[in-house]
Amino acid sequence: MKTSLLLLSALPVLAAVAQPLTLATRGQPAACAIVCPAAATPSQRHAAAELQSFIEQLTGVSLPVLSDDAPLPERAILLGETRHTAALLGAPADLAALGDDGFRLLARPPHLLVIGGPVRGTLYGVYELLERFGGCRWYTSWHSLIPRLDALAVPAALDETQRPAFAMREPFWFDMFDGDLAARNKANGNAMRLTEKHGGKVRFGAGLFVHTFSTLCPPDEFFDAHPEYFSEINGQRVKDHTQLCLTNPEVLAIVTERLLARIRKDPSARLYSVSQNDWYRFCTCPACKALDDREESHAGTMIAFVNQVAEAVEKEFPHVWIETLAYQYTRKPPKTLRPRHNVVPRLCTIECD
Repeated sequence: MKTSLLLLSALPVLAAVAQPLTLATRGQPAACAIVCPAAATPSQRHAAAELQSFIEQLTGVSLPVLSDDAPLPERAILLGETRHTAALLGAPADLAALGDDGFRLLARPPHLLVIGGPVRGTLYGVYELLERFGGCRWYTSWHSLIPRLDALAVPAALDETQRPAFAMREPFWFDMFDGDLAARNKANGNAMRLTEKHGGKVRFGAGLFVHTFSTLCPPDEFFDAHPEYFSEINGQRVKDHTQLCLTNPEVLAIVTERLLARIRKDPSARLYSVSQNDWYRFCTCPACKALDDREESHAGTMIAFVNQVAEAVEKEFPHVWIETLAYQYTRKPPKTLRPRHNVVPRLCTIECD
């Protein structure tokens, strides 16, 4: 009997722990505030504005937006790393582990923390909160689904960290180029019209955005004196609509030298492309063919070549990623070769159904 009494007495406590954390209730005054860092970035300020706007659309309640240089409200949604965050966590937030786009949603009743870095992470955390718990859907720039809710709440035990599997996400659909729609769907590609308020985008530097072989080693400059730098097709080196001979060490030296010269003029970008021209006509010289045959894909010569370029670039620019294409004849991965840690293949299915 005593055991039964003890179990029954614990039920109210368990029920209290399980109660969700309510952020806004229709028809009631704002129960919590949105708190931003005093030194918030444009994307974090935009995150606060988006959260305020969509919560009002969901529940009819407008939450105030405050700076963290004010005292911590009784209940708050804290965005980014505020001056209150470390105290609630018991340690500083590990923003480095989240990177530019990662975030953590953490309930610390009566508060909710949307922890993200100053680039896009905080903004993406807000959109995840609205999508997951508010049911918001942003289908196109002209059509969204924002439900009418009696209350917006999250689980009291919420603790979820997300980091993207793909560093760059670029759905190549014309409406996704709209900056607001792209950000709400966590797309950050070079073609998206993302501004400072969206946290910008993953930028390609030095004008090197896909199909760069002829930019880095131009046939008009080199073919007459060195046809061996370019594709051999049916036993003949070709100048028109050609690719590079990727097993030629002189080609490797030229591409590496010219890429480094371009990066030095624009070193702040993350991505620089070393990638095939926008047609087939890959090199079939004996050396290229042997490597591709061994790897059972024309990505064999591509990855082997780009890996060597990326190794040289890393010595001077360790932050840089070298992008290449998994496109048309290079889409099938090589059998044994793997991209270096600073090589980023772009899976490009643009001509597929």
